Order: sequence, then C-alpha cells, then structure tokens
Amino acid sequence: MSAQHVKSANDAKSREDKGTAPARADRFARIGDKHAAAGNHASAASAYGSAADRYKQAGNQAKSDEYRDKAGEHDELSHGSREDQARDDQGRFAKDGGHTTALVARARKRTKRVEFSHDTPAVKQAEAALSKKLAAQLKAIGKHLAAKLSRLAKPTKMSEEGDERDAIESADWAPIAAVVSDELEAVARAGAKQALAKLGIDDEDITSQTFTKAVDWARARAAELVGKSWDDDGELIDNPDAEMAITDTMRDDIREAVADAIEAGDSAAELSDTIEGLSAFSEARADMIARSEVVRSHASGQMTAMRESGVVKQKAWSTAGEDVCDECQDNEDEGPIDIDDDFPSGDDAPIAHPLCRCSVVAYFEPTDDSGAEEEDDSEDE
Repeated sequence: MSAQHVKSANDAKSREDKGTAPARADRFARIGDKHAAAGNHASAASAYGSAADRYKQAGNQAKSDEYRDKAGEHDELSHGSREDQARDDQGRFAKDGGHTTALVARARKRTKRVEFSHDTPAVKQAEAALSKKLAAQLKAIGKHLAAKLSRLAKPTKMSEEGDERDAIESADWAPIAAVVSDELEAVARAGAKQALAKLGIDDEDITSQTFTKAVDWARARAAELVGKSWDDDGELIDNPDAEMAITDTMRDDIREAVADAIEAGDSAAELSDTIEGLSAFSEARADMIARSEVVRSHASGQMTAMRESGVVKQKAWSTAGEDVCDECQDNEDEGPIDIDDDFPSGDDAPIAHPLCRCSVVAYFEPTDDSGAEEEDDSEDE
C-alpha cells in the first residue's frame, strides 16, 4: 500500500472516529451513571473519564469538562472509602493517632489513570517487517508440505491419522521462530519502555528486570507460535501445551484439503497445488499473524512493566475504534480490576482475538518522587 493510500485511509479513519465519538461518549456516560448509582466509584470514575476523552475527541469541550469533573468527584469518593478502611484498620490494630493520620494521608494520594497505546513507530515498523519475513517463511513451509503430502492423492494411499501432524513436524520451523523472536523481543521491550516512562519509573534495577522478563516472554511466545519451546541449549523442541499455535490451523486446513482431494480423485500434482495455495501459507495470513502477535507482545511488555513497577494496583481494558466486538466491549465495561485478575474474556490483557487493537489502562498511586506523565500521548521508540 502506498504512503498516499495509507494517509488517505488514516484520514478517513480519523473522520470516522470524530463522527462516532459522541455516541461512544454518551455510552460511557451511561455506564458511569450505572456504576455511580451502585456505589462503584472507581468504575464510575473510569467510565466518566472515558466519556470525557470521547467528548473532547468530538470537539465538545464543555461536555468533556463536565465529565472530567464527574470522574474527579467519584475518584475522590473512591479514596474516601479507602480512608474509612484505613481508620477502621488502625482502630482494630493500634491506638496511635499519628499513625492513623499517616495512613489517611497516604490514602488521599490521587490515583492516576494512564492509558497505553499501540499506535507507535515501534509497533508499525515491527508489523511491517514481520509480515514480510513471515510471508516468505510460510511460502517455503507450504512448498515443503505440498511435496511431502502430495503422495496421499494416490488412490491406493489413504490419509492416516497423524499424516498431517508428521508432515508438519518434519518441516523446519527454526527460521520462523527466529524471525518472529527478533521482532517480538524488540517490540515487547518497546512496550515495557513506554509503560515505565508513563509510570515515572526510572530505577535501573526495575528497568533491567522488566526488560529481561519482557524479552523472555516474547522469545517463548515465538516458539509457542509454531508449537515449540526452547530447551536449555536454545534448541526448539515439541511443546504439546502450546496455545494459539499457527500449526493447529495449518493441520486442520491440510487435513481437509487431503480429504477433499482423495474424494475428488485429484492427482498428486493437483493436491500439491492445492496445499501450496491454502490460506495458511498466504501473505494475508502472514500479515494477520504479524499484526496480532506484535500487538500481543507490545501489550505483554506493558503489563510486565506495570507489575514490576510496584505502583500499579488496578488495570482496565480500553477498546479501539468503533467496530468493537462484544468480547472486548464486555472487558471494557468491567471497569478497573485488580492487576492480577482476568477480564471477562479470560485474558490478562489485550489481545482478546486476532487483529485486536485494544489497549490496557493502568491505575496507580505514584511515589512522592515519581515522574509519572500526566498525558497519554507519548510514544515508544
């Protein structure tokens, strides 16, 4: 796609977002009202804050200010509950009024809300690079499997249980794992870097530990993507517990193609062409995998930073765009949850499905010397 086409598409998307922002803002306002009526002040503050953001996007500054004030009011009410709890706890466990005052003062620290983003140069560059590399590798895998399985088209040779699995396992997956690992490690580190900056964390030990964990996760995910894992010597080995592996879909597609070829009486050459032409080995498939896995790794890096920071206690789900699926909408409507809890979809953080562009929101109480950013528009490198 040319740069001009990309710009036109982005401009159109921007106009679409501005046109539909009022409806989304109204919906968030209603969600906030629901939580407010139930006394769920933290969730109400989150929903009202989202409404304020959408009203601002739509150009309605008055409404944005109104709901920003409401978000602040319910944020204060949420902290009031914490103050009461602090007093109750102190009443049970001590009589020291000075200590009680300290607890209450800490509870009054204003919780900050920071929404992270995947709309960054690091993500865009990784998606483009991985899509191109993956397309070439999948094409090579397709040729190998086509040659390996074309014999099954012979009338005397029936497809046996495990033929497709054996063929897939015979393929050389190391090049795919390597190119995927390179891109995912870089983008996971970028996501962690973005999150640490927005949380105001610059401690060298925390930063180093965060980057190490983010990169380790990305490398493991690269192997899992092809149904493998890394052994102690850095070699790929079979992983029977691999989740969301592209080999699962590949195996199903090949099994169906072989069955259809045998039923139709196709020749070996015809079956070979059919297998090579499967969507599992297409450029579109490579692009979908690249876009999904890059965002998944970027979000994982952000979550790693949130956990390692020591200041983030809650998280929330933020949907992207206007065409939102029910699963992601339910996650967003859940509001803030404990950082170690799962969202209604069962996910710890985005993504919830292929091509998901949702992001995570952090709720944290910064330390006195925190340099946490107030705005949400910084980009990672």
